[in-house]
Amino acid sequence: MGNQKSECFYARRVWLLVLIALVVQQSTARFIEDDCPGVVGNRNVHSMVMRVCEDCYNVFRHPEVAVGCRRACFSSKMFKSCLSALQREEEYPDFLRLIGILNAGRK
Repeated sequence: MGNQKSECFYARRVWLLVLIALVVQQSTARFIEDDCPGVVGNRNVHSMVMRVCEDCYNVFRHPEVAVGCRRACFSSKMFKSCLSALQREEEYPDFLRLIGILNAGRK
């Protein structure tokens, strides 16, 4: 009986560690994948711009939309298309300023 409990506890612990590793990997990959040199210190700006891509993905449910929207640190045509699809095109000048902050230091 005691052996079964310890095996069950061990299995749960292993699953928890796997789950934590997956979450950390996805969170880390998200910032590396975006290729924005100005993310550090501007995570709030990054989150506002990233929200457009997440909302766009939720509308179309195609991975290439999410990837295309983030391409070149949100400087792609797909980002502007996403703003249009979300009926937020009037905010484009504001987003250009935010994207400029995220691209600071890009060569």
